[in-house]
Amino acid sequence: MSAEISLEPEIASTPIARVAIIDDVYAGPNIGAVKKELPTFCAAVGAADGLAEELAKVTKCDFTDPLAVTDEALVQLSKSRQNFPGHTDLIDSLFEQFDLRFAEVERIRESIEKRGHLVKTFHSIETLFEGEAFQLVLLDLILAEGRDESEEIARQVYEQFRSFIILMSDFPDAAKLEEEFRRKSQLLRGFFQFCDKTELSNPDRLSIRLDALPRDPAVCHAVHDFVDAIHHALGGNIMESPPAQLDENEPQPAGQPLAEFMHTLRTLGLQDYAILCELTLRDEGHPLGDYMMRMLGCHLIANLLSDKRVLKSVGKLDQLRFTEFLPYGDEATNSFKKLYADSLTEKIVEPWTAHPWQAKAIVTASCQDAPHAGDESNDSGLTSGEPSGGDPEDMGLAHREGQLLKALGYNDDGKDLPFLQLGDLLIRDEKSLVYAVLSAACDLQFTPESVSQQRPRERDDTVLLVPGTLRKMGAPPFPKKRATTGLIRWGTEWYSVDWFDRKLIGLPHCAIRTLYETSGYQHEKRLLMGRALELQHTVLSWVARIGLEVQPPLPVDLPLTLFGRKADNSFVQLGPVIPQGALLFHLRDKAQPTLIFRKSAYYEMRQRCELHRDEATNQMKGAMQTGLSVMAEKMVGMKVPIVIPDNNAVAAIKLLDHLEPKSRPKTPNLCKRLTGHSLVSALLCKITALSKKKLKSASG
Repeated sequence: MSAEISLEPEIASTPIARVAIIDDVYAGPNIGAVKKELPTFCAAVGAADGLAEELAKVTKCDFTDPLAVTDEALVQLSKSRQNFPGHTDLIDSLFEQFDLRFAEVERIRESIEKRGHLVKTFHSIETLFEGEAFQLVLLDLILAEGRDESEEIARQVYEQFRSFIILMSDFPDAAKLEEEFRRKSQLLRGFFQFCDKTELSNPDRLSIRLDALPRDPAVCHAVHDFVDAIHHALGGNIMESPPAQLDENEPQPAGQPLAEFMHTLRTLGLQDYAILCELTLRDEGHPLGDYMMRMLGCHLIANLLSDKRVLKSVGKLDQLRFTEFLPYGDEATNSFKKLYADSLTEKIVEPWTAHPWQAKAIVTASCQDAPHAGDESNDSGLTSGEPSGGDPEDMGLAHREGQLLKALGYNDDGKDLPFLQLGDLLIRDEKSLVYAVLSAACDLQFTPESVSQQRPRERDDTVLLVPGTLRKMGAPPFPKKRATTGLIRWGTEWYSVDWFDRKLIGLPHCAIRTLYETSGYQHEKRLLMGRALELQHTVLSWVARIGLEVQPPLPVDLPLTLFGRKADNSFVQLGPVIPQGALLFHLRDKAQPTLIFRKSAYYEMRQRCELHRDEATNQMKGAMQTGLSVMAEKMVGMKVPIVIPDNNAVAAIKLLDHLEPKSRPKTPNLCKRLTGHSLVSALLCKITALSKKKLKSASG
């Protein structure tokens, strides 16, 4: 279940190199900043002998009249305080609140610079976009021109920089405006958050925030581009629906389904993508983009049907019957053909490519050493007897695969295996046979060895194909056919496909590219899942199994209790129970549910652990700091799940950590247990009142 592994953690440096702070304090004080103090100050200036004249010489402004004071005069007065040594206290009283705000923002800037980041300050949009891009932007909620200015800057920062945006303010109840600000600015929830300036001005709390930011710009940009591409394809300028609930008895406003759809898409957190990819799809080998499009397509249809007007009209259409033959109209359009064809097939995103997670071409021993068909000698040096030289297990695999390929008369092209899915169509022209992939979806989904070895793909694994022939609409069908795909478009013509359902072909995966791609076959269309399963069941009714896509993980909220080890090896509870502090996911392996901390719980845990470390004996502090480093590296951003303990006893956290391919043990689902000097008992968690038996019942 677990393996003891010695770790020497080292927190990876974040790629955030350039940080922008946008706050109107950098423009100097204005009327709004000194509104309360200005009347008292002007009265004191009028009462002071000669002070009004001295101020007027420097600022060109009459400071005895509050209505005559300008923003420019206030900035000039603030800069030239040293010119009035006898009245320093009076002038400082005017700018006291502004000075506090300025000092607060400056503490934030200094703390970020101490982390090694380059920080630039701006009081508005100014020259923000003239230089290199900023990876992080701290934006004041209310600038000189109000929230509208901040919202517009946030929108432009998102469009041009793809930066992570931290909205900050010391305005009372500003946190309640966070969602409205995000919605108006059309920002993505996963790359935007609100923080109070008081929290950010604390160096420790600021460090926790910065440590939890996304560290891979490529991942962030891919998610941004995905959302923007869908938004553009739907027409662009789609505002999200307001937070208020609509009256179910009233018709929805026009565009409401799209507004709800974009709200869902924009409020998906980066952790949502990560959980789906790494906990559900990783070992299945199913690419995230393909899976997301299937889910979003269903969600868009669901939003359309939630529209009362649409739902009512669909009900009326359901009741219709056409009892008379209606003559076909004179309009020669392909509208119905397009609808029908799109209900049967979909476009393949990247034809004839390797698995999307394939970092580079991987040529295994089987393709390096396998004898090619037609060779008179075995160039690999292998004979029909035992393999010689090299690792016996690897050479035995090469020998077996070499024999299979040679017996079938196929060559291994030595290239990355093409990524195929159930229902993929291989088409060259109307005179040639067309082929459909019939292997079960769960057999075709695999993960490259550079990602995971949980679902490998051997190069000589069989891909099942069924041949067919294209038939133009109106032509008679193939006499003995039992399966037909009703309508597809190829080039400028419309065809049906008659499948030779009694002629099944099995080919080694490594030979598919050579046999088809190099022969001019195109890999551009795929039968939709329902149609592909229908064809598969028809052709393989007596041997086939149907492999459906996995369901996304459904979480269960759990409370967390944090414990720390004392010098006498007993345990003490660190603070109160954190309600809804974690999410429990039940994966395919039901015996091993997985726990993930919520972001807010992680912040709270880290702070409690740091306090516990500070109060510990000097002998324990070093080990505890090492444990905190491990936690910061392994658990920040919820990158690593946690294994549920067997009982309610306090025990060290077990992190579910994937090992490198070369060092991964053969036993699946191993975990690294961080104990001893790697993770001291300052970092212990317990799921209150839940045992494994109860966990299973909690999952339903």
